[in-house]
Amino acid sequence: MNLSAAALRRTAVALQAAAALGCATALHDWHDWSLAPALLAGIGVVLAVLGLAVAGAFAISQRGIGEPAKARPPLPRALLDTRPAPLTLPRALACYLREYAAVFRMFNWLQPFCSHRRLRPANAPSSRPPLLLVHGYGCNHAVWLDMQPALAAAGYHCEAIDLDPVFGDIDHYALEVRAAMARIAATTGQPPLLLCHSMGGLAARAALAGRGAPPPCRGIVTLGTPHHGCALARYGGGFNARQMRCG
Repeated sequence: MNLSAAALRRTAVALQAAAALGCATALHDWHDWSLAPALLAGIGVVLAVLGLAVAGAFAISQRGIGEPAKARPPLPRALLDTRPAPLTLPRALACYLREYAAVFRMFNWLQPFCSHRRLRPANAPSSRPPLLLVHGYGCNHAVWLDMQPALAAAGYHCEAIDLDPVFGDIDHYALEVRAAMARIAATTGQPPLLLCHSMGGLAARAALAGRGAPPPCRGIVTLGTPHHGCALARYGGGFNARQMRCG
């Protein structure tokens, strides 16, 4: 049985709620805590575990934990030459807290419960190309819900797709991307510009590199796409995670 990304995220939210209630019950029954403090403590434990997961993901990505040195792609010289100075501790903490809030909202609210929401139409007819929004690993199109209104306000007509199954083959996703590109070109009369997050950028690249002439395309913009592999992929599940491993 293949669950949708929204169903998987709802299951994760239910497990978090069950863990919080379990901690609260243990504190209430075994340590005689009153119900309200026990429940707050249970919620705090779940939030703390999520915080450690976010921090761990950053550590793995930054330092390539689990990947042999020879498998880690070197940073391009242009990136090395323009890297900013390391963040001060207060700024680093502020960045972490903002990321934590974004992760919590994205995975515990938008993706599990808001995937039915429609994208906003563009504010007015525009010469800008239509956008095809392609999400990343283990996600659905709801990842764009916070960003898409600004794109619509800038005059972009946006459409988004869900890549199914969740843990499938990136080359299979490429067929879905190609079909969406052809549909948008046919309905709008313009080739779409692809805006892709994470694994979605690999699916878009595969769509243009596949057999046969690809549908018309204005180009690809990728955000956080592991073009040379990703250390985090070693800890992911599914065929697509194996495809994204370094080396």
